[in-house]
Amino acid sequence: EGSELLPLMDLVRAWSPTNGDLRIRLSEVKDSRIRAVLTELLARRSPLVRQKKVNRVMCWILDQVELAKVLGK
Repeated sequence: EGSELLPLMDLVRAWSPTNGDLRIRLSEVKDSRIRAVLTELLARRSPLVRQKKVNRVMCWILDQVELAKVLGK
């Protein structure tokens, strides 16, 4: 599935379910493998990720419940 690469990002590792959905700006994703995974999950309409503009900045929004499952939190 590829979502196992998400913990490579500091933002994802530091995230806690009590923080709610995780918002990641496209510019914050430096690793092309993670960018590819997020794009693929979005294309497959995975409940884990959606894309949204926040203050004119495109972001990936990682769902709180789904991300907690992926990370085992």
